[in-house]
Amino acid sequence: MKTLCRLAACFVSMVALSAPAICEPVPGISAPVAYDNLAVYFVRGNGGGAAPLTLDQAVNSGQAEVRWHSGDPITVENFSDQSVFVPFGTLLKGGLQDQVTSVSLLLPPHSGAVSLATFCVDPFRSTARDQESPNTMSTAGQMFPGHLAALAMLVSAPKAGVVTRLRQSAVWWNIDTLRSELSRNIGVTVESPHEYHWAPTDLQDQVSNVVLGARTSPWTTSLPLALENVPLLNAQQAYVDALAAAATGSDDVVGAVFAVNGNLVGAEIYQSHALFGAMWPKLLRANAIEALAANHDPAQAPPSVEAVGGFLASALAGTARKQASGPALRDSAAAIVAETKAPDGNWINLSVVVKSVPAAAAASPEAALLGILTSGRVNGQPLESLGDRDMVVLHHDAQGGGWSTTIQDSAPWLQFDLGSKLAPAAISFAFFTLLFWSFIPRRPRRRRAFVHARIGAGHVALQRRPDFERFEPALNMPAPVPPPLASIALAVKAFVVLVAVSLERARNATRRWHTMLAGFLSPHLAADIARRLGPAWPGNFRAPERAMRSRK
Repeated sequence: MKTLCRLAACFVSMVALSAPAICEPVPGISAPVAYDNLAVYFVRGNGGGAAPLTLDQAVNSGQAEVRWHSGDPITVENFSDQSVFVPFGTLLKGGLQDQVTSVSLLLPPHSGAVSLATFCVDPFRSTARDQESPNTMSTAGQMFPGHLAALAMLVSAPKAGVVTRLRQSAVWWNIDTLRSELSRNIGVTVESPHEYHWAPTDLQDQVSNVVLGARTSPWTTSLPLALENVPLLNAQQAYVDALAAAATGSDDVVGAVFAVNGNLVGAEIYQSHALFGAMWPKLLRANAIEALAANHDPAQAPPSVEAVGGFLASALAGTARKQASGPALRDSAAAIVAETKAPDGNWINLSVVVKSVPAAAAASPEAALLGILTSGRVNGQPLESLGDRDMVVLHHDAQGGGWSTTIQDSAPWLQFDLGSKLAPAAISFAFFTLLFWSFIPRRPRRRRAFVHARIGAGHVALQRRPDFERFEPALNMPAPVPPPLASIALAVKAFVVLVAVSLERARNATRRWHTMLAGFLSPHLAADIARRLGPAWPGNFRAPERAMRSRK
């Protein structure tokens, strides 16, 4: 905490003096090191202290495991005798869908299973890929490269059920923007060089194709797979070769601030130089991807050191946000700061995400969703007024170039669908119950002791005498015996069978007509079908408020 205070004091003094300042024992911020449209400012500190294992190091060495069992949240467990640092924005591969972590945390030694908050970066898959386990996940070795997606995952928003789905949509749309811009700037479609196969899931495809219905390209693979594209790796390597060595040769570098096209996008500051050294290659590659995506505009001059110092001072002086769990968050006009702390209360990492949206990205769909999250309103309605099954769908205006939104309610269709499934089940249950009841053995009836006859308007009962084969009038005449219940039951069963057969035939006929019509009307029905499906994303993202929940 002392180092954090010194950093803040250093940045404040730099702003006050409007000139480079030297703060002991924290020298401050270095002059920018730039390549093309990416500039890096190194934050210097005392740099001492041992570093925990990063999640990549722990998973690759078998000292930690990320698990995902169907119906359960994603969990991470540390088996080692060291702490394990899980950075915000880490890309995970495998399981039912590739994911990105939406929190940062420090796992203590032998932590047990800890819930890990994530969002999906693989919208068109909800089953395991061939040769991959559905229950375990590996690290992709890369960080999420989207600034606006990171902001959408952290920005303060009303407590409403639709907010989590809005954050997820912003992540998906940021992936679409990255892929389209990268494809345009490097000249090839950004797809994986390897072929991957998985069992298709119609429901997931319908939902994802409606949420991303206006996307610019028909991609279906995940972001980690797209980042394996060879031309993209070659273009990325040019940034790495030019900037990687700038952080070496000094043991006091503890963080870096990044600017793309002259706009600050974020910063990562660590408690020790050793931890920064472990994270630096992944940070550089992620920001190189973002710089490549924005490389269609001429490179702008990077901000001054004084401007960067003022930005960090403003960000670190933000107001603490009330959090039930997860990293401590601070909001300011300039940025959101996520602070990861050790169990003893000392800070380990500061992730700083700039709140401002560059002019080039202001017209993007993720920027439109970000505006809804920050304002708390969509189409004039408060987000709190939307139902749990409502979802917000973006539509692109081809003439104006902007984005409009519609709110789609899927509850009526789901209720109808539930009824259509329960009705045949109820009829079948009633039929088999009656059928079983009709075959239950019963005690044989005793021979009747009375024979009834009707003479004129009166009723006469003749009683059988045990010693004579004749009848004589009985003094006590019993009431007539009612007709047997078996006849009534058989009649009811026949009626139920007739109704069930008729309903089944009508259902089959409806399916045949639906199949024929779907071939002609599928482009017009796709949006309506998914509207009724609702936001049925398969539990693939985990809300940040469930992070750091220990599993016993």
